[in-house]
Amino acid sequence: MRVLRQSLIGIAAVAAVAVLTLSLPRAAHAVVAALVQVSNTAAAPALTQNVPTFASQTVTLYTDTTPGDFTDITGFAQLTPQGGIVSGFNYVTPSNESLVITSIEFIPYTGTGKADLNLWNTSTSPYQNYEGWRNMTAGSITNLQFPNGIVVGPNIALGLGAGPLSSTTAGFFVYLHGYLTAN
Repeated sequence: MRVLRQSLIGIAAVAAVAVLTLSLPRAAHAVVAALVQVSNTAAAPALTQNVPTFASQTVTLYTDTTPGDFTDITGFAQLTPQGGIVSGFNYVTPSNESLVITSIEFIPYTGTGKADLNLWNTSTSPYQNYEGWRNMTAGSITNLQFPNGIVVGPNIALGLGAGPLSSTTAGFFVYLHGYLTAN
């Protein structure tokens, strides 16, 4: 009887350890889930990754302005991740996607003075102005961020031109950064 009793106590102890081992991950999971629910509230939601973080959706476009030419509107070329040009200076947004521009860089490469630069939709006649920037100064790099983005719809060709208020012999390299998103 004594042996049987000790065996039952041993078996009960092993069973208790097994139950605790099996139930501990569930209990730990419940505690973590409760912490996440408390931390991820409607008033302070957790940040998540979305389309702009996917490398396959990012787009970098490049063009340059002609020094002193206030009538020329140049198209944009899409750049590869290695910096090469995908196609000529005739980038058009894909037919089933929109381009969201998140930043633009103006890098002066020659000349002096200031320029007013305009981003144009060159797919229409007459061209439509998307955005304009005044007083881009030769000698200083300007980097503008657009947290909400400038949305360019499908089948749109973009161009850049200097505005009529420009008084410069400066030329600028211009880089647009953004991402593609489904319509």
